[in-house]
Amino acid sequence: MKIRNYILLTIAGFLIIVGCNPFKDEKVKEKHYFNLDVSQLDTAAIDEIIIYAEDNDIHDTLYTWTKGEKLDTKIFIPGRLGDQFTLIFIGKINGVVELAQSMELDKDKSDMNTWGTDVPGLKEYIKFSITSPTDNTTLGIRNVTISGSIKSEYDLDVFQINGVAINPTGESWTKSVSLEDGENEFLFVLLDRIGNRVYDTLIIIYSENAVDTTGPVFSGIFPVDSATVSKTPVSLYGKVSDAAGSISLLTVDGDTVQVDGADWTASVELTEGLNEIILLVVDNDTNLNSTELVHRIDYDPTAEDNTGPVLTIDAPKDSDEVAVDSVTVRGTAQDNNGITSVKVN
Repeated sequence: MKIRNYILLTIAGFLIIVGCNPFKDEKVKEKHYFNLDVSQLDTAAIDEIIIYAEDNDIHDTLYTWTKGEKLDTKIFIPGRLGDQFTLIFIGKINGVVELAQSMELDKDKSDMNTWGTDVPGLKEYIKFSITSPTDNTTLGIRNVTISGSIKSEYDLDVFQINGVAINPTGESWTKSVSLEDGENEFLFVLLDRIGNRVYDTLIIIYSENAVDTTGPVFSGIFPVDSATVSKTPVSLYGKVSDAAGSISLLTVDGDTVQVDGADWTASVELTEGLNEIILLVVDNDTNLNSTELVHRIDYDPTAEDNTGPVLTIDAPKDSDEVAVDSVTVRGTAQDNNGITSVKVN
């Protein structure tokens, strides 16, 4: 009779059982797997699950699940992975990575006490999304701008697309890429300073005869939709991008607004109560694709503002070492009622 040892782990709401056969038989190749107990996971809230395994240069997708599919509970670990590897769990809600955790695993680990006391809980997650272009988009131009959002509780040590660094601005990021004929796959890798990892992929298809029918994308608008402010006018700002080209026109309530790269700012007069602000952006394509957005701001002159501004420092990172005696500090300051000044030292 063969006896199996089991190790119980908890990761992102799953009970993971890693099993192995301690009695090795040279005639039978040993199989390793983990079982998922989803009783503690709110699968109704999560749209997509991806489980990766990483071992030196090997990056394997072990399992993917999309809402509506049957959730498998027994997943095999491929033999090409070494005895020690990293398991990475990703959970997405509305296309945004909301759960991310990594854990070091050992196929042959059988010391239950060690695993029982050395298992980290769910770490602070990294929120990452790709806003433009959408996955599997077909474009007829070679040079494309990919854009999205990023929010991390801890500084990112790695933020790359196909091995090339991305430098975010506040909670937004853009990257220009060049497309080859046919399908182009882009792998995003994020790693924060406490070890959280996020992986995501984007496929863009290049076809010389493709027609662009996709409008530009708004992102990072502040004050956020449905925010309450106590002053008027309000400074409304954000980013706008178009994967297939540049912006030809941006209007806020009918007034033309200049776009600097991807950034725009508009001063908007408000009336007391809920204000609906119409944003319209048009790209430079021959089709003049457009996107219209209704952004709501509630103006209440009696509202008390007890919340201080939000300050984000993009560079240098905290505790960075530099070889010069003068540096440029770059970041963003946000407040619903505007910023009077930002002082450094």
